[in-house]
Amino acid sequence: MNFLSTKTKTIKTYGRKRRERVVPVSSLTIPAFIMVSSSNVERDKPQRKKLKHNASPTANLYNTEVDNTENSDNELTHRWRLVKNLPAQTTNSHESTEMNKQKSNKRNVFDKSPSPIQLSKLKKPKIMTKSKFIRDQETKVFKSIDTSNIFNTSNTFNNYATRLTSTFGAELTNTSKTILINTLQDELEVLLNSCKQKQIYTFDEYIRVKAIKNVLKLGEATYSEVFTAITSKFTLNRKIKCVFKIIPFGKGNQCKINDIIQEVKMTSQLGSRTSSLDVPLATSFITLYSVAVCRGRYPESLLKEWDRWNSIYKSENSRPDYFDETQLYIVFVEGNGGLALETAELKNWTQAWSLLSQVGWGLSQAEYNLKFEHRDLHWGNVTFKSTRLTTFTYDIPSINIKAEVPTFGIRAYIIDFTFSRMERDNEIIHVDILDEDIFKGEGDYQYDIYRMMREETKNDWKSFKPKTNLFWLHYLADKLLTSKDLPKVKKDHDEYKYYYAILEFKKRALKSGRYNSALEAMKDNFWGL
Repeated sequence: MNFLSTKTKTIKTYGRKRRERVVPVSSLTIPAFIMVSSSNVERDKPQRKKLKHNASPTANLYNTEVDNTENSDNELTHRWRLVKNLPAQTTNSHESTEMNKQKSNKRNVFDKSPSPIQLSKLKKPKIMTKSKFIRDQETKVFKSIDTSNIFNTSNTFNNYATRLTSTFGAELTNTSKTILINTLQDELEVLLNSCKQKQIYTFDEYIRVKAIKNVLKLGEATYSEVFTAITSKFTLNRKIKCVFKIIPFGKGNQCKINDIIQEVKMTSQLGSRTSSLDVPLATSFITLYSVAVCRGRYPESLLKEWDRWNSIYKSENSRPDYFDETQLYIVFVEGNGGLALETAELKNWTQAWSLLSQVGWGLSQAEYNLKFEHRDLHWGNVTFKSTRLTTFTYDIPSINIKAEVPTFGIRAYIIDFTFSRMERDNEIIHVDILDEDIFKGEGDYQYDIYRMMREETKNDWKSFKPKTNLFWLHYLADKLLTSKDLPKVKKDHDEYKYYYAILEFKKRALKSGRYNSALEAMKDNFWGL
């Protein structure tokens, strides 16, 4: 049929009413490349019913590979995506000869063509921002690396270059691609060197999962899981429990490699008895037995203990069974520092005073010798356990300080140096705390401390601002006075002077011009009782 010089044909449609209608022949074909915008495709009700009986899947209708046309960059910028390899629509045998010619030219591109209804139901390809794109490519890099020996992976990185831009070639230049690959390779090599490691281990190779006994989960953080177990690999005494802190990194929103490097250096300096640090400086810091980069799936024995802990305490983390063989982890093997102040019970005010004194002097030693700031010393990062020792001595010989602190049966430790800052061998180790969510928290004094730190540092996290240590000591004093359910004592009670020392410190600590560091506060006479 010819209608106003346009080739047409009569077709039947089926629905509630059977009817015929005249449509242009050209509307029955779909061009080889279709521009899909964010607007909705017009729906055709009769075709919608027919679509229910169409068994062909629509999940793979889109191929996200971008055609390298002259204007592809400009089109992507305007939130358009070129979609090719769409299957062609079948037509009946009564079509015109010209129509068949058009179809034959596209046979190599089309198989079946989606109707407008199908197109409208398809998910539109997402246009990534540059930062998200880079994060995704970083994840793909790790998935492609043969991590059995990182120093032999330069060819793997280079070979991956072609796949790195196969889907998003218009978004990443060759120069940017090379910089990204080289940066990741360099960072991984620095991390392995920090761990004194030449290859990446599996869990079985490193911690001998099958040989460890009495596995218990101690706790968790946003990026890590902490377990304790008995193993003879890292200690000579088979009865000593080790703590395994496991942090996944390198994919999506996981920890960055540079942040992991910072924590490895910090923990090694503060927790290693073989380092060049003075031995007394390690009194308040847990022994580091070993640290290594591992890869692979989470061990089954740790997953079982994770499930047990989750059934009691309701974990805020996802079950770590979704990590695949390519997942990288940093594993710290440390001494057992006991339980966190947040959950463990103190017997009396003498123990509360001893704990705050031990933490204060430990901070002061590191602050003076290493220009150390912890920057995240909430009560989950202070642990303690029972001890038979009666006193601990804290020496700072260069300024003639020798403080002896009665233990009253407990030994306190400072842990977790994720946000910490220190100087060693002319190197400043620090982390820029840039996540705005950290400073938006409400409902606990801890979040006020983060905001106070930002105000003190003026967002210059590299500089040394020892007053941040004082903020956290004030926070701990507040927790001991208000959140540990210790009974108030009268003035004639034996424990009153210990209670009063904590109360007096809380009153004095943040008074303007009083103290500017943890060391200045700890030198005050009232700590000597």
